[in-house]
Amino acid sequence: MVFFCALLKVRKVGHISMDITNRRNIKACIITCILIVAFMLVSACSDINQMNNEEEEGKLTVVTSLYPLYDFVQKIGGDQVHVTPLVPVGVDPHDWTPKLKDITNISETDVFIYIGAGFERWMDSILDSVEIDGLVAEASTGITLIKAADEIKDDHHGGYDPHVWTSPKQAMIIAENIVNVLIEADPDQEALFKSNYDELIHRLEALDEEIRVVVEHGDRQEIVVSHQSFAYLARDYQFKQIPIMGLSPQAEPTVKDLQRITEFIEVHGIQYILFEELVSPRLAETLAADLHIETLVLNPLEGLTTEQQTTGEDYFSIMNENIETLRMALQK
Repeated sequence: MVFFCALLKVRKVGHISMDITNRRNIKACIITCILIVAFMLVSACSDINQMNNEEEEGKLTVVTSLYPLYDFVQKIGGDQVHVTPLVPVGVDPHDWTPKLKDITNISETDVFIYIGAGFERWMDSILDSVEIDGLVAEASTGITLIKAADEIKDDHHGGYDPHVWTSPKQAMIIAENIVNVLIEADPDQEALFKSNYDELIHRLEALDEEIRVVVEHGDRQEIVVSHQSFAYLARDYQFKQIPIMGLSPQAEPTVKDLQRITEFIEVHGIQYILFEELVSPRLAETLAADLHIETLVLNPLEGLTTEQQTTGEDYFSIMNENIETLRMALQK
């Protein structure tokens, strides 16, 4: 296109100059070139959008309420699903509630999967008031839930601990519930879904074995955590978590709670307080500093940070980091 402008004649009178006509022609040429480029860009964007729409056409649409569900759907569904997580990256799901666009996504998707067990405190109102076109699956179905002790109950979760996904043993049940609902929604892809599911189970079994070995070779059977979210991990692998806060990481401990934790740490020679990344570590760090011990991250996998998403972290990479944290925390 720039060659059009080069064709314009420039008249030289003693020094290089242009007459009014040529200036107008050049201006018109520049405008024309800009318009042509803009048209080409718009056309290219339209082609890309059309290609994207064509690629998405025919895929099963899935909406999930929690990060591990999103990750498992991606791994089981592969290229045949388009999955949307409700909770944004870097947001603690305990305090998150769906907005209008989220409710619309839930109502229009082919499959909606939520964890259940009281984790999504907004779920009952949506199921009662919103007509959902697709299938709805509660991912914790079939899991033997742990009742919350009276001292750690809060208004977020009712009577049960909902953090079932933190244990690979329970994650296998979640994966089975996911593959079943995906097959029900799209029977034509059953072979693919089952194959991907088998691979996911294989990886979860490997995690299961690693955690079992780490706990068996540990010098102690207790860990101190900032957030009461590892009950299923502790139950399944036979160690004990001592929480500073309740089932919700926003549940503030009382003075009595802090005294109890401090005494436990001192009596048992605990060297680390384990905290999570989506919630402020201030309390854990302050307590650790007062007791001259250290802090480590034990991730409850309720969501990814922006950095973790950027670097391609997933359920398995974070669980591997958790295993290393457990290895350190269970040593004397």
